[in-house]
Amino acid sequence: MRTLLASALVLLACGCSDRSSRPSGAGATPSIPGGPDPIVLRVSRNGGVLTAARYPALDSIVWRAITRVPALGRVVAFGAEDGYLAAVDTGGAPVRIDLRVGSVNTMRDEPVRAVSSADGGSIYALTAAGEITRFTPSGGDWSFTPPLPAQALHAQQDGSLIVAGAKGARAIVWRVRPPQQTVADSVSFAIGGDAAALASTVERTAGGVGDRVFFGADEQVLAVRTRDLGKALDVDMGDPIRAITATPSGDRLFVALEGESVLRIVDRFEEGVTGKIKLPGPPRALRMDPMGRVLLAQGNKDSVFVVSLASDELIGVLRSEWRNDLPLVLPDAAIAFARGEDV
Repeated sequence: MRTLLASALVLLACGCSDRSSRPSGAGATPSIPGGPDPIVLRVSRNGGVLTAARYPALDSIVWRAITRVPALGRVVAFGAEDGYLAAVDTGGAPVRIDLRVGSVNTMRDEPVRAVSSADGGSIYALTAAGEITRFTPSGGDWSFTPPLPAQALHAQQDGSLIVAGAKGARAIVWRVRPPQQTVADSVSFAIGGDAAALASTVERTAGGVGDRVFFGADEQVLAVRTRDLGKALDVDMGDPIRAITATPSGDRLFVALEGESVLRIVDRFEEGVTGKIKLPGPPRALRMDPMGRVLLAQGNKDSVFVVSLASDELIGVLRSEWRNDLPLVLPDAAIAFARGEDV
């Protein structure tokens, strides 16, 4: 099989349920949960025609785009309601794919530093000049310049946007409600070091009441409630944070610190570190299973550590290239990974 792109294996509708809280029967034979059929998208890493297959029959094409897709770097969001897929191409430009009609639109006004979308249709982009622009299916209809340089964007289902930035030893979070040109709410956190390099790994967890945005700033794990922008979590880890990810429910966060071969577990209810997971080496990046069964951690070179979230233990090591799309945990708990030009 030719190498597939970063977004080559994307679960579009998996009927997922959160299994991150040590489910009973965790050792049972994996099966695909009920609900909508899990769909996998494939496209060449160099761009081309996007196709869809109904998992696990990956060789049986059920849909094909009518327009060629550019070489994609990563997928940003999928909106099941309207059938939009938001992505970023290898040149850093936002891309919107309409899966209902198969059309592809690329926004190339200027290079962007960060991209976020909640529904795949409305795409927010932070430009190199520090301005935030919203691209909707009808065009770029709103722009905003934040009070300070922004480093992270988090589009919300209600149409608002949460923006994170930093100044000196404080991390600052704003909420903006387009088409308004003013900040609706804001909150700031005092952190121990210089917040100029807000942690690049930012995870948003949504799920009913109490939606939260989690992020790392220097040595601290921070969280705000999206409904009122109140402080939800502030945990000092003692060392700089390398990566952070949350379970689908947001109940637990897994934090990798610089140079340590250990993952720390932060419980948002306990508001502190409640456990540790030993790894064969320092993790460089983290990737959560969409259904919360396992956690993937990038090791050195071509090693990927697989952690069971039912037992909070290392259960294996894969030899795989780490890409934006792969390795990926599929609906039946199989893991797709890259080796050379094969998947």
